[in-house]
Amino acid sequence: MHLRALLLAAPAALLLIGCDTGSDDVSGPIDPPAAVNLNALVQDTTEAGLALYRARWNAQGVEDYRFDLLERCICLRHLYRYRVAVRDGRPVQMEVTREEEEVPIIEPRPPDTVEEIFALLQDAFDGDTTRVFVGYVPETGLPAALYIDYNVRIADEELDYTITAFEAD
Repeated sequence: MHLRALLLAAPAALLLIGCDTGSDDVSGPIDPPAAVNLNALVQDTTEAGLALYRARWNAQGVEDYRFDLLERCICLRHLYRYRVAVRDGRPVQMEVTREEEEVPIIEPRPPDTVEEIFALLQDAFDGDTTRVFVGYVPETGLPAALYIDYNVRIADEELDYTITAFEAD
């Protein structure tokens, strides 16, 4: 769990100070992005697949986008839903709800850029992780579903995220 906290520390600091890069007015709610077809994802559990889809994502040069992220917390049996706006590759705004009510953003924060999701996956492959499952959007390389189990002998250290909507701006 310490690895996740370290990965999220820098973006979390940016979010704590308002996330504003100064280039965009991000006041008000974030517009909903388009839904991701989760039935069309390509499943891959390999580091070679990660490299392939990360290269596909990077080739597009997408730096301004919005996405909805669903975080499943197995230990507390609830869902967190995040809506994130990214400009110039940096998070500028995040909204969160849990079971349809607004709640403060929990710590550690979830990944708040696609690049951070790729970094989280790479760290899982680089470490002594037990299981890594990823579902990619085949055309874009977007890692839209991921499950990481760092150790099957330890309960409640798993990460389970799904990008349910994504739209480049």
